[in-house]
Amino acid sequence: DTDRVEIDQARIRAYAPDGRVTVATAARALGNGDGSELQLLGGAEVTAQDATGQPLVMRGDFLHAFLVTEQVRSHLPVMVSQGGTSLHAAALDYDHAKRRLDLKGPLRAVLAPRAPQP
Repeated sequence: DTDRVEIDQARIRAYAPDGRVTVATAARALGNGDGSELQLLGGAEVTAQDATGQPLVMRGDFLHAFLVTEQVRSHLPVMVSQGGTSLHAAALDYDHAKRRLDLKGPLRAVLAPRAPQP
């Protein structure tokens, strides 16, 4: 017995202690029996909320999500978007607790203008 799960057409919702919801979807997911670690394969997407409640969306063919520690990693190309800003990178390492998103190049970005200050 390996205490692993395999899910086809996966849609997972994880709730943080402060009430934030992280949603992960993929054609297939492989993970620990307790759901704390998931490898998302095929059309993978993780949507998390930043400290202000804005959605941060990470997409790729492979995303490795650690739901308890709120981390996402990928060694394959990814797209990250928030608001009108989108970033395309060769790999990523996201750590919500540290409020850190590391992208590895080459990197291509489309940055949304800031709203005018009153």
